Amino acid sequence: MGWSFPWYSSLGSDFNYNFHVTHDENIAPIEWNFMSKQELRHDDKYAGDSWRTAVPPGVAPAGAGQQRCRRSNDSQGGTMPQPSDGTIEIVQHPVRRITIQVDASFDEFRTRYETAVPVFQHERFAGLVEKQASWQDILSATGDNAPHDFILYWSHDFTALMRLAGDRGRCVEYLMGNHTIAQRMYRYNPAILLYAPLRTAIVEDADKIAWFTLDQPSSCFGSFNTPQITKVGLELDHKVAALLEHLGARVPGELAYS
Repeated sequence: MGWSFPWYSSLGSDFNYNFHVTHDENIAPIEWNFMSKQELRHDDKYAGDSWRTAVPPGVAPAGAGQQRCRRSNDSQGGTMPQPSDGTIEIVQHPVRRITIQVDASFDEFRTRYETAVPVFQHERFAGLVEKQASWQDILSATGDNAPHDFILYWSHDFTALMRLAGDRGRCVEYLMGNHTIAQRMYRYNPAILLYAPLRTAIVEDADKIAWFTLDQPSSCFGSFNTPQITKVGLELDHKVAALLEHLGARVPGELAYS
């Protein structure tokens, strides 16, 4: 092309998976032309799996001054991306936000949700940590604390604060997760705690319509480009789908069939 700056190949890296040029569901969720696998299968332009043959070639120039990353093995056999000079890593990745209108009032759905997802039993787990309990003890205690696989680690209702500015909406925000599920990703990269617990919110708009919203777990955890982490992210999609079904809310296909 006549350009004078250095060129770099993506061979042996995760670059193509990051930008959805190469597809492997064991590494990252399928996404092509800003559509998920489920959306592609229902698009008349890409009947069945015909989109697989339509993946375009790509040329991606990267300036010589850009950060380049290497991967280092950890003690558990996983991989953590690290910049070649050890100072900065920048990962660009799409996140799919899911917002569901619920067939209940704000207060009714909030009660339903907080009943199904109990508060973290802090004192119980602090005691287990203090006595250096086995991980099996942690698993058992977590099962008791999370009847539907999830626990609330934090919540806050911002409605009263925002009304001081004259805003009419309502919103309560949560951190919802399960540390025993997170541990299965943490062993490969502790930075997954950026997205675990999951952030969720129940919102009431100006028309008094209630909504439940969260980022799709697999779209967050897939950004770590580690198959074991990606797999757990997809599992979390399914667990969120099961929770929504229990709550009587609509279940998006992106969660149920990811």
